[in-house]
Amino acid sequence: MDQLLKERVTPSRPFLNAGIDHALVPQERPGEERTLEPTRLIALFVCLSTSAIHLELVTDYTAEMFKAAYKRFIGRRGICATLCSDCGTNFKSAEAALQQLFSEAMRILDISLPY
Repeated sequence: MDQLLKERVTPSRPFLNAGIDHALVPQERPGEERTLEPTRLIALFVCLSTSAIHLELVTDYTAEMFKAAYKRFIGRRGICATLCSDCGTNFKSAEAALQQLFSEAMRILDISLPY
């Protein structure tokens, strides 16, 4: 077994270190036959230290939808120090915009970065 990440074993506030992925949810309607076609998409944020989850409803896999979900997430949970993903194309394309949002937030909060 590999060593656990330090973010997983170091006590911290919830969602300071988080992971992100998407989940497809099939929709059932009363009186209709269950279909396997996914009709809803959820952005799933997972706290690395507590395994708590935060769900945000999104409509597609685009970078704009991810940025909107992330803005709602940080409005509720606070800014993440670390956000891990599976490096999907939507996450990669949103990376530059997220770096800009993070820099603006640090400037507003007057926090200097160590790097």
